Amino acid sequence: MDGSRVIAVASSKGGVGKTTTAANLGHTFAAFRTDRVIALDANPDAAGLAYRIKRETAAGVNELLTRLAGDQVHGYQDIRLFTSQATSRLEVLSSPDDPRVSRTLETHDYLRVLDTLRHYFTVILADCGTGSLGLGTQGIIQSADQLVVVTAPSIDAARTNSSMLSWLADRGHGRLVENAVVVMNGVPPRMGPVNLPAIERHFAQRVRTVVRIPWDTHLETGARTALEDLAPATRDAYLHLAASVADGFRSQERHARAH
Repeated sequence: MDGSRVIAVASSKGGVGKTTTAANLGHTFAAFRTDRVIALDANPDAAGLAYRIKRETAAGVNELLTRLAGDQVHGYQDIRLFTSQATSRLEVLSSPDDPRVSRTLETHDYLRVLDTLRHYFTVILADCGTGSLGLGTQGIIQSADQLVVVTAPSIDAARTNSSMLSWLADRGHGRLVENAVVVMNGVPPRMGPVNLPAIERHFAQRVRTVVRIPWDTHLETGARTALEDLAPATRDAYLHLAASVADGFRSQERHARAH
């Protein structure tokens, strides 16, 4: 594909595996592609993406912004000073996770970081904040090429995420919603009273595709996990998710040529 793609991974419900999805989607892209893939922790409330891999540096977005302000970023190696790289080759750029940190990242900060990353990475995943769409998350979604919405296989989570899609469509992001991928995360082998096919049909009428990720005991802890740790069915599901997202790359190129 030409250029880069920013993929916003979002959810209006906490505890549904949004960060886990961002990490493993990033691992899958990095493992199967030959270009550079990075995941940006853009969750101002509970930054934790960097802990999903072995950290190589305590530096992150704040330090990168300081270098950018001083015009001290001139190549990939300058970015690499602030990222940690997993064995899959996925790089992660962390955000502050200490509430004592005085600087609060704002929309223009994230947009500047994304603009910089576009010069050096082909696939950029942004793990957005949870809950109501704050200004930072709104800015990332506004600049995103694609949207991945993560929900649990429950009525409550599906309802809140459906409302989020409506909120985005009402604010001019209709095409982003139509091209979105919804992830049904942590689907157990045997469902209880929840009518999962009905939830999937609901989202399928609103977005491009819906992908199931099965429940996997290795993902329960929210700790460092590699693709090889997962069950074969889970790895296959993430590969299917990555392929579904990549299908959107082609549609974006066709849309760009048509306009």
